[in-house]
Amino acid sequence: MKTIEVVLAAALSCLLVACGGGGGGGTAAGDADVFSRPHPVAAGSGPLADMALPAPRLAAVRTPDAISFLNWAESAYPNYFPPAQSNKYLDVWTYRYYPKTDIYLGTNTSGEVLGLVGKGAGNYDSVPLGKVADFGCSVYPSECIPVPTSNPGNQAPFSKGDYSMAMIAYGNRPQGYWIKNETQESDGSFKKIGPYESPGVTDIISTKHFAMGVLDSAAGTYVPFHYVTYNHISDLSDYPPRDFVCDKGVFNSPTSSHGSNLKKGSATGSATLSVIDMKEAKVGLTINVTGANGAASGTLQALTYQGDRRPIGFNGQKGSLIDPKISQATVAIGDAGNAGDDGYIVAIHYMMDIGNESYVGVAAFTCK
Repeated sequence: MKTIEVVLAAALSCLLVACGGGGGGGTAAGDADVFSRPHPVAAGSGPLADMALPAPRLAAVRTPDAISFLNWAESAYPNYFPPAQSNKYLDVWTYRYYPKTDIYLGTNTSGEVLGLVGKGAGNYDSVPLGKVADFGCSVYPSECIPVPTSNPGNQAPFSKGDYSMAMIAYGNRPQGYWIKNETQESDGSFKKIGPYESPGVTDIISTKHFAMGVLDSAAGTYVPFHYVTYNHISDLSDYPPRDFVCDKGVFNSPTSSHGSNLKKGSATGSATLSVIDMKEAKVGLTINVTGANGAASGTLQALTYQGDRRPIGFNGQKGSLIDPKISQATVAIGDAGNAGDDGYIVAIHYMMDIGNESYVGVAAFTCK
C-alpha cells in the first residue's frame, strides 16, 4: 500500500501540471481526499475564472500568507466562497472548503494557488490560479507601488516651456535648476541637469508634463541624484479658488547610502491640492516608505503652503512634519497643461528616516 506521502506527491504534481483524470466518485464533499486526487482542468470560463487576473502595472511590497489570502478571497468573492470557513491542512496545502458552492480554495508552501470546483457526484474541475504572490496588490492594495519603467503608460517626451524646472534630491539638500539647454534622451531620461551628470539613469518615467529618474552616483560619492522636471507655475493670480483631485502619483525607488552601501526601498502616497485664494495653494501630502529588505515603513505627512511663486529655485516650503521620524519634505507646483487650465503637477522631494537609514526620493502627482 502506498504511503500518503507518495500519493500526495503524485496527485499534487498532476494537479499543478494540469493533468487530466477521473472524477472523485466515492469521495464525500469536503473530504481532504479531494485534494489528493487528480482532476481535469476547467475550461477558461466558469467559476473562479475571473480570479486569474492579469498582473497590474504595480508591484506588491509583500506576499500574502495563506490566511490573509483566503480571508481576502472570501471578502472579494462572496458568491464563490460563502460563508467564511476555517482553515484545513493537508501536507503542503492550506485550504478551505465551501459546502454551499462545493468549491475548495487552497495554497501550498511553494506559493501555488488552486481551486477545485464541484461538478456533482463527487467530481471536480481543477482551476490553477497562479502564485499567491500575484495577489499581493489585491490583498494589500495600500502597499502597492508603480513599477518604474522606461516605457510607462501615457509616455511622451517632456514638453519644456519657458519656465521648466528640475528638482534635484540627494540627502537633505534638494536644489532647483532651470531646464534650458538640457537634452532629454530617447528613453525619456535626462542624463545631465545643471552640474549633475551621469551616463546611467534608472527609474525613468516620462510624460508630456513631467519626467523623473535617478542619476547614478557621482564618482566617489555613492549618492544617486533623484530628479523630477516640471513646468513651473510662477503666478496663481489667474486661478480662482478650487479643489483639485489628484491621482495616485508616481514614485521612483527611494535610496539610502552609507559609504558604498546603496539600498533601495519603495514608496506609495497621496496628495491633495487646493487653490485657496488668488496667490496661494495648499498641498496635503502623505508618503509611505518601505526600506530595503522589508524594513519597517515610515510615514510622512506634511501640510505645505505655497505662497510666493518667484521663479527662482524650486520655491518650495517645508511642510509641518507630523511624524517626528521625518527629516524633510519639499513641494513645488507645476503646470499640467494649457497654462494650468488642465490642472497642476505637484512635485515632491522627501527624506525619511527608517531605523538607522535615511531614504531620499521624489514623487509627482497630477491634480485636475
